[in-house]
Amino acid sequence: MLPPMSVRAEKYYSVKRAINWGKAGIVVPIMDFHALAEGIIKIITNKRLHDQMSAVGEARVKQLYTRERFINNYRNTYAAFEREGIKNGRNRV
Repeated sequence: MLPPMSVRAEKYYSVKRAINWGKAGIVVPIMDFHALAEGIIKIITNKRLHDQMSAVGEARVKQLYTRERFINNYRNTYAAFEREGIKNGRNRV
């Protein structure tokens, strides 16, 4: 079970995508601690917003990060290593 929490993040593409483009948390510019503080305060002082963002985040995690998907990705990663002749970590780039 996931704890109810919303997220704050900086504006990296993959991070914005992970928190559903701001629907599951506050996105702030990189290294902008004022915006970060404002985002945190906004989330913790607005229960409705916090609950809404938490629900969106939880739904996204349940949809995208299933056990089966994790195991399949893990197997596919190691299968790709084997196809490329990488048997251990010593010959990685």
